[in-house]
Amino acid sequence: MLCGIGMKTQNGSLTITSIDPNGLFANSGLEVGMIVKTINNIPVAGKTAAEATQLIKDAVGQVTIVVTGCESRSYHESITTTVYKPTAHMKCGIGMKTQNGSLIISSIDPDGLFANTRMKVGMIVKTINYESATGKTAAEATQLIKDAVGQVTIVTRGPTPPFETFSGTFDMSYTDRGKQFRGHVLLELKDNQRDGYIVTGTTSDADGSATIIEGLVTYEGIAWWVDEVHSGNDLGLKVLSTGKFDWSTNNFQGGWRANTGHSGQYSSFLCTNVSKTFSSIPPTDGATPHVVAAVVATPTSYSQIPIVTAVAESSSPVVVAVGNKPIKDMSVGIGIKAPYGTPVISSIDPDSLFAMSALRVGMDIQSINKQSVSGKTAAEATQLIKDAVGEITIIAGWNLSVSTLFTAVPMASAPPAEPEVYVPSY
Repeated sequence: MLCGIGMKTQNGSLTITSIDPNGLFANSGLEVGMIVKTINNIPVAGKTAAEATQLIKDAVGQVTIVVTGCESRSYHESITTTVYKPTAHMKCGIGMKTQNGSLIISSIDPDGLFANTRMKVGMIVKTINYESATGKTAAEATQLIKDAVGQVTIVTRGPTPPFETFSGTFDMSYTDRGKQFRGHVLLELKDNQRDGYIVTGTTSDADGSATIIEGLVTYEGIAWWVDEVHSGNDLGLKVLSTGKFDWSTNNFQGGWRANTGHSGQYSSFLCTNVSKTFSSIPPTDGATPHVVAAVVATPTSYSQIPIVTAVAESSSPVVVAVGNKPIKDMSVGIGIKAPYGTPVISSIDPDSLFAMSALRVGMDIQSINKQSVSGKTAAEATQLIKDAVGEITIIAGWNLSVSTLFTAVPMASAPPAEPEVYVPSY
């Protein structure tokens, strides 16, 4: 059976070059330009495109592909999006709000003019019809769009990273099988100019020392990394850490899971020393950006692109999927069962909110909108989704321990946000 996915080696990485819209991966959340890390738990580093493709051809049953963000797409690049608005009264379906002094995209209606463009929720608005958005309120910027007739051009770029490099030492503690451990962590973060920071470093405690072999921290602080023990009692052990940094304090909150199946929360993970560097040249709009022309969009979903936040020993992802549910009565289209006391995704409607996310049938649900679903029935977990209005965040993965809760800690230094101004689409 043909899976309908093309790959090639680019800049030393195996990259997705095509996805057949009628193939198995058409609605998987994979995108052209993404870098392939593993295929059915087999690392593809050093493999040719033909060898990697053969792994897919030989597979029978489930095919799991773990990827990272697009190599060819800079997170800081400017994107010019142009749509056609025939009348002043036509709604474009885009919401904006001010955050940290910048005007950002807060929502994009899947039936609106900007639905199938490269514009993403969270991007910073630079200009609207060549008029600077700097200093404007969300209401003023929205009015520019309302008043426009004909071409509407919006230039956006990704948020400015909080820093360029980060070198920090941490004192951490955790409990494993009833025994309390204390240790030290050295983390080095370097901006990958795409979707966050590459993680390197070392960890040590009474049982031995380990080296961080891979990891990623997003600009917002959502983090995962895997360390491998190279000395001490647990030689060869691999441990996945997931959680969130608060850049205002540089502290980390989250949990860990070993490839032995043991897991838990970090009791504390406090920064004792940190050094940061900042780009001396702020991101610029650069050369003439790519222009994307959009017409009335085909309805897809309200969800933002999901963030793959962890790669466990099996290389199966922990997924943080975020969607926008504008009204309480809107159907999200996710079925949940709890056959063994753990809420599990039992179905995903192909036309629903999370259809294009990386959530999959069979994944264990860890939390819904920061609330642990440990011990909840399927009905109780479903009710959390039904009651939500606005942003819905679902954290799920394969064979997760729901007791190891990923906690998203809001940044204490963030100023109050301006209420969102949203222009719905008819």
